[in-house]
Amino acid sequence: MKKIIYLLVLCATVFGACKKNEGGVEVAPETQKPAISAINPKDPKPGDVVTITGTGFGSVMADAKVSIGTKVMTLTSLTSTEIKFTLPEGVTEAEIKLAIKDIVAANNDPQGATIKPKPATLPVPTYTALSPANGKAGDIVTLTGTGFSTVLTENRVEFIGALSGAPVTGVVKTATATSITVEVPTGAVTGVINIIVKNVYATLATGFNGVFTVNSSGVGTGKGTLALIENLMTNAYAMATDDEGNIYLTSTNAAKNLLKISPAGVILKTYAVTEYKTTGHVAGLCNDKNGTVWLIQGNSRNTAKIYKIVKGDDKPVFVRDINADLIGYNQYSSLSTPLNDMAVDSKGNVFYVDNQYDLWKIDLTGAQTQYFDANDLSTNKSRSLNISDITIDKNDNIYIGG
Repeated sequence: MKKIIYLLVLCATVFGACKKNEGGVEVAPETQKPAISAINPKDPKPGDVVTITGTGFGSVMADAKVSIGTKVMTLTSLTSTEIKFTLPEGVTEAEIKLAIKDIVAANNDPQGATIKPKPATLPVPTYTALSPANGKAGDIVTLTGTGFSTVLTENRVEFIGALSGAPVTGVVKTATATSITVEVPTGAVTGVINIIVKNVYATLATGFNGVFTVNSSGVGTGKGTLALIENLMTNAYAMATDDEGNIYLTSTNAAKNLLKISPAGVILKTYAVTEYKTTGHVAGLCNDKNGTVWLIQGNSRNTAKIYKIVKGDDKPVFVRDINADLIGYNQYSSLSTPLNDMAVDSKGNVFYVDNQYDLWKIDLTGAQTQYFDANDLSTNKSRSLNISDITIDKNDNIYIGG
């Protein structure tokens, strides 16, 4: 009796799964057509995972084909409602298409099916060591770090050049992901070696300055140092030193308006004009007893500004405007000749010479007063004394020259 019941249930299941057409012939049920409901993200970078959601994808990965333009994607997972793949390199903007057993899926994504790949984010290489740290043109130097390219032409190594500090490129001999060998080029001088990988500059490791010393340059002794500094900047205008012996050199050259140079002649920093410059070049430089370097910048007293570079912080800090309107000298507002020298006394008072060769004082409160009139300083009242230089000694005695 039990066998009969089981047989009847089985028959009901089998025959119930089939349909008959009008002629009474049994036909298989229709397969669900694939459809896309969403694609995310639509702006992936190479290496990102793209997810297609929808229905009717089946369960066999070999039955599914996803393409973007002419490139076929390699799928990483598939369910009846979700497909995933990793975007490879070289894919350009195009529509994404999905086919299941050669049946093209309908796209119901309201945002469309266009994929717009973003460029890959390049890792920032690091620069941790060099060996040897000194040598001459033609020597081979090994640079160590991370994120270098194994393709020689994708690595660029720049040395400081003798001609106005312009970089000279060394020939890369070998390259791995962590090491580059490079030949010291002719014309290189002592300075920081820069490594550029796929147009991305390597960052220096903490505590490592990246400086390579060129033995043949004569740096650090007598006239050799002077010659090097002379070649670092054209149209040098003013200079000062801090209490560590570093030299601050300024010029009318817009590209290299202010440099910080070590006692050995190594360029420690080229200040970007955006850090302090609004108009005109740095007209005066000086230092005080605390090791702070002061600078005055601008073409006239109506537009000039004073900044200071505090010891231990290379960023110029704005102090105040030197505005002619504040003191009633509007007749100077149209002047375009540069301001002249400046100095700071032991109390922190700032003295500067304007473009009419008058000496001005700015005290600790920011109050600005005329300290000397150029006409009063001249023994010949028919002409003024053109003050061009000012310095203050440790006893706060002021010396001027013109």
